[in-house]
Amino acid sequence: MTGVQTCALPILEQAQAALVDSARQAGMAEIATNVLHNVGNVLNSLNVAVGVVGQRLRQSRLPGLGKAVGLLRDHADDLPRFLGEDPKGRMLPEYLQQLDGALQAEQRELQDEVGQMFKSLDHLKDIVATQQSYAGSAQLVAPVRVDELVGDALRMNAGALSRHHVVVEQEIAELPEWPLDRHRALQILVNLISNAKQAMDAEGATGHHLRLKAWRADDGALHL
Repeated sequence: MTGVQTCALPILEQAQAALVDSARQAGMAEIATNVLHNVGNVLNSLNVAVGVVGQRLRQSRLPGLGKAVGLLRDHADDLPRFLGEDPKGRMLPEYLQQLDGALQAEQRELQDEVGQMFKSLDHLKDIVATQQSYAGSAQLVAPVRVDELVGDALRMNAGALSRHHVVVEQEIAELPEWPLDRHRALQILVNLISNAKQAMDAEGATGHHLRLKAWRADDGALHL
């Protein structure tokens, strides 16, 4: 029997290693699927922002400035008379004042949209960087900092949370590193955050708050 048991041990170890590797690959696949979903959300945000910028540029009142400059250029030789007596000339200062206000407002709106586009690009970088860090993890169960895990999950949902104006509040207790299956734990957190965001959307109101808490209970268990 000893010889049989000795021969069986390598086979069992190989089977266990194969199961561990399969579980890890499955966890990575789930996270990759979620990454693609969140990348799609961020790209949708970028698409909306680009559409707004394009519309604002098409509707820009900047050509009006060129027309005003053209009038001044055409009447450069008799500018005092044009501004004082001609009906178009007399309206020109007020028109330029209104145009100045409109162009400044237009510039602020475009700057805001471009700022959102840069934020979306930062979200994309964070999502990809987070996925790369998890893809490089060789162990199935390893010591994990819970606060970092929560941060990674938030980064993967950052595009959708930002687009829907969800304010996130974190109450993460100071915890030691916890032995966790990082891929599975991340996937659970990402799904919980996504589900919470969708539930808020269903309510139809705005100004939502999402509170994330993590603590160690008296029995030593980790609660999220």
